[in-house]
Amino acid sequence: YIDECFKRHADELTERGVRFGVFFYSWADSERKARDEAWEFVRYARAYDPLFWAVDVERPEITREAILAFAEELRGLVGDVEKIGAYVANHLYADYGFDAVRDRFDFVWIPRYGQTPPAHPCDLWQYTSDGSVAGIDRGVDLNRITGEGHGLAWFTEG
Repeated sequence: YIDECFKRHADELTERGVRFGVFFYSWADSERKARDEAWEFVRYARAYDPLFWAVDVERPEITREAILAFAEELRGLVGDVEKIGAYVANHLYADYGFDAVRDRFDFVWIPRYGQTPPAHPCDLWQYTSDGSVAGIDRGVDLNRITGEGHGLAWFTEG
């Protein structure tokens, strides 16, 4: 399904000339479903010319093979010049055997809330889901560039 807020937020950002990245929460428990999800992702997000693409893998039934299939399909659809990444649950990283597919992604983004950084190397660390930003009346996700990979300019240049 497509998040109800996605189109509204994407349209508003586009109207204001703000570039942004997109991510897709994967439910794929097979390679075929992962490839289908990649197609669906590109179908609804391509019109916004995103700065980067990321697959969100946080479900225990997702396999390394499904992650690899998503990455391969997405890369084939968006090309080598597009930036693609994986948002990988810290507690499932090892279970996925993610190190074996890590090289298929241009960046890795790991959520781990609190003061303890992720246990795995990553470019972005999401350290809270309850941050505050002026103009937004509820908690928001906040992230840090880790210094282990790409810097801020890499993510914001299009």
